[in-house]
Amino acid sequence: MKSFLGRLFGKKPYSEPEQPPPSPRAVLETKRVEAFKKGDLIGGEYLVHGILGKGGLGVVYLTTNKNTQGVYAFKTFRDELLASAEARAAFKREALLWVNLGNHPNILAASFVLEISNRLFVATDFVPRDAQRRVNLADHLALANGPLDMASTLKWAVQFCLGMEHALSRGIGCHRDIKPANILITDDETLKICDFGLATVAEAAMQSGFASGAPLIIGDPAVGFGLSMMQTKGKGRCGTPGYMAPEVYRGDGADVRSDIYGFGLVLWQMASGSRIPPFATRFRGDLETLMRETYEAQMTGHLPRADDLLDPIIEKCLRPAPAERWGSFRELREALGPLFLRFAGQVHRLLRDSGTVLVTRIAGLLLSAIAVQMVADSVRAFVTTDS
Repeated sequence: MKSFLGRLFGKKPYSEPEQPPPSPRAVLETKRVEAFKKGDLIGGEYLVHGILGKGGLGVVYLTTNKNTQGVYAFKTFRDELLASAEARAAFKREALLWVNLGNHPNILAASFVLEISNRLFVATDFVPRDAQRRVNLADHLALANGPLDMASTLKWAVQFCLGMEHALSRGIGCHRDIKPANILITDDETLKICDFGLATVAEAAMQSGFASGAPLIIGDPAVGFGLSMMQTKGKGRCGTPGYMAPEVYRGDGADVRSDIYGFGLVLWQMASGSRIPPFATRFRGDLETLMRETYEAQMTGHLPRADDLLDPIIEKCLRPAPAERWGSFRELREALGPLFLRFAGQVHRLLRDSGTVLVTRIAGLLLSAIAVQMVADSVRAFVTTDS
């Protein structure tokens, strides 16, 4: 089966527009946000091994419970973002909704919410990097040197739809920040969606007065932007430049169809091999100009070709009018199904509806001892490298 899901055919990669060097006029958020260092104890119980990632909005720590040896990634926002009661309430509410999603195979599991010294954390599973140092879809795209193979693209697309169907059935309104960096790929090539609700928390912080003046722009023009907060003409917008649906850019709000748009951009990237989304324009030092030009390109509906088989499905994801897109992730999955069946044969039957959870959980039980050992090995490697 592994060989069957291997290389099926190749295509000439999409040619990305040339990106100029970062402009000194671009003011990006670079403040230090970490509050703990290696060797510290969070809440007297969770030992910090190091930082897994950080940005302008917050930081993620690798931790172990000193009593149970359980391994967790602790995600927290910077203090200024959670200064208001509204923002703190939003963090707790959205994090608990994430926890309530439980152990679905295509969602990064969140275990609990912790409040220590007036700082809020959400504890999630730790996903180690693979042998090529990849941990998310952005890493896979960066190293792919062309389109991802069709079997992987279709498998991950179906898994993404299944994860979102589960999340939406458990109270998540919409994700609001779908992009390759928020789609983890485990060592056994299982897709897991992460960072549910973080865009909603950032928006709550913005509405309570944070970033009421200058916009908070996260990222680097040379490698891409992260979740950012902006206000234009009295309307607040929270999202990742290049991955906002047109209605989100306009400040009209977001729903599941906005998430379908976001995943349509990601699906196009997998099919084309591009590190940047299809409508992104050249950054000339002014982010608002970049976003406006991207929006104008989105509204034309002129999508660069990526793959003859997937283009019609992607095109419907990316229609400017939300009402003209796929109405649900189930609809999108059913459209992908025949292609997946063509390239992955009988595997498709194991991934239909609730059966996918049962089958994956059975496989997970059989492989649990191996998985635990892999995580332990990754923690030891992280600690050794960071020493």
